[in-house]
Amino acid sequence: MTVMDLKDKVAIITGAASQTGLGYGVAERICSKGAKVVLSDFLDEEGKASANALNAKFGEKTAIYVHCDVTKIADQQAMFDAARAEFGRVDIVLNNAGIAAHNLSDAIAEEGTTNWHQIIDINLTAVIQGSVLAYKEFAKSGTKGVIINTASQTGLQPYPNHPLYSSAKWGVVGFTAGCGGAWYDQTGVRVNAICPGYVRTPLLEKGYTESEQMRFIVTASGGFVERDVVVDAFERAITDESLIGKSLSANTVVGVQVFDYPPVVIA
Repeated sequence: MTVMDLKDKVAIITGAASQTGLGYGVAERICSKGAKVVLSDFLDEEGKASANALNAKFGEKTAIYVHCDVTKIADQQAMFDAARAEFGRVDIVLNNAGIAAHNLSDAIAEEGTTNWHQIIDINLTAVIQGSVLAYKEFAKSGTKGVIINTASQTGLQPYPNHPLYSSAKWGVVGFTAGCGGAWYDQTGVRVNAICPGYVRTPLLEKGYTESEQMRFIVTASGGFVERDVVVDAFERAITDESLIGKSLSANTVVGVQVFDYPPVVIA
């Protein structure tokens, strides 16, 4: 297995403001291996504090924070511009920003489709847009970069009463598998997805009631998965150069496991 050396690599990570979230957890892990990071989010005060925390722990000019609403292409492009201006390059892009699901009963009861669109726009469309921008960035610079898309266990196994969220996450898994091989063949760019089980993060706490957590998480999925287990999956997806267009599940049942798709046979 060939492993990418993270020293002096530059990563962009969306949805990385909270120091208890997955994005920051990955940032902390790869910075410990010598990487530089651009943290992005719309929670500016938290994001700046997180960048400062990384700089205090790993040295000045390890991290910067950039405001980003991932539904806006201009904001996403600004992340790449900031990374080049500060660090001179981009090697890794983690499309990690997301919002928690509304259950189907609540969605049906709401007037209009605003929340439906938000779930798809942030959890799927923005991931695709971020991946396309990253691919163009890598193709232009000749960098054999890595794109990691945050999906969910619900992208492999839909959970009851959350079809909108599952649809978005299945879309992320499908997009990753669909473009992974083609992009690698064309430019050497690798694309993988992470499908975490339920991690106790701010995203989860905002999106689910305690009763829902008990019913769907503890009963259906075997309980909460520790953040470090999911961060292990991210690190493997980034550094293991044999992984191309794959989805890695990370849960309490199997730990980290590569999900293999059935081969496509063309007659």
